[in-house]
Amino acid sequence: MTKIIQRFYESFEKEDIDLMSELMAHDESMLSFGTGISEHHDGWKECKKAHIDQFEAMNEAKIDST
Repeated sequence: MTKIIQRFYESFEKEDIDLMSELMAHDESMLSFGTGISEHHDGWKECKKAHIDQFEAMNEAKIDST
């Protein structure tokens, strides 16, 4: 597994938007998709807000890449 992916997982586990921000493009033409059927984010600002909201709603995250 690459270091970038490990750090991305770490950003979720630590609920660290600053770490995630270091790894993501800050391009407003970026389109990202979540796990919900209609969940998509136009640009970094929307993506960042969605992840902050998600972090606030989570109690704990543990990601196991298998």
